Amino acid sequence: MDDRLTVNRAVTFIKNFQADADQSLKTKASHRTIPIPPQLIEILASAKHNSLYVVPAADGSMITYSSVKRLWEQALRIVPGVHPHMLRHSYATSLYRARVDLKTAQYLLGHSDIRMTAEIYTHIAEDDVTNSADKITAYFNGDKTKSSQKVVKTENE
Repeated sequence: MDDRLTVNRAVTFIKNFQADADQSLKTKASHRTIPIPPQLIEILASAKHNSLYVVPAADGSMITYSSVKRLWEQALRIVPGVHPHMLRHSYATSLYRARVDLKTAQYLLGHSDIRMTAEIYTHIAEDDVTNSADKITAYFNGDKTKSSQKVVKTENE
């Protein structure tokens, strides 16, 4: 199995719970190739996989709405109250905590506007604020190597 995943289609269920035949992505930025962590590679490699979809139906075709619903109901037994879109927010916050710079996080999430990544998807916790004091202290004590941020020029500059 490859250590990257290319996002080049989206499955959307419309009003009657049928999959929309148009699997195009929302924006040009949505098309991307993202790295897969080794832990997820192991999980994906162990699963029967004869499809272009990450989570296909048993025969490799596109998963149905009712199958997605059943899978999610099973997940809710483990983590009650979670909604599918929360996974994107958790991923964005994990990228932030892993010190992935904002521009790279924007690409990995497929956002066309960096403000969406920064203002909507990335959530900071009290620990993040507390840890910032340690970073500021280290910086002013002469340790200039702890920054993970890149200087990025925008198109307007």
